[in-house]
Amino acid sequence: MTSKISLTVDVPSLGSSFDFLVPESMDVHKIIKLIAKVLYEEYRGIKFEIQELMLINTATNLVLNKEISCKHLGIVNGSKLILI
Repeated sequence: MTSKISLTVDVPSLGSSFDFLVPESMDVHKIIKLIAKVLYEEYRGIKFEIQELMLINTATNLVLNKEISCKHLGIVNGSKLILI
């Protein structure tokens, strides 16, 4: 069974933060798709290009590589990220 981690994702364009529970083995690009889907459902008028979205780790201020899992990037339970 895959362990899950809780992430807090700040979305500056919406002025809000959201909490997500994701498998630690999930690649960042899949997490971005999940976040985009939730935001689209919550904010029907929102428009964005998923390919252009990025997640930044607030602890390091680095953009996360989309092809690597949270586990391999050192993203742990309680990590705070920014979606831009």
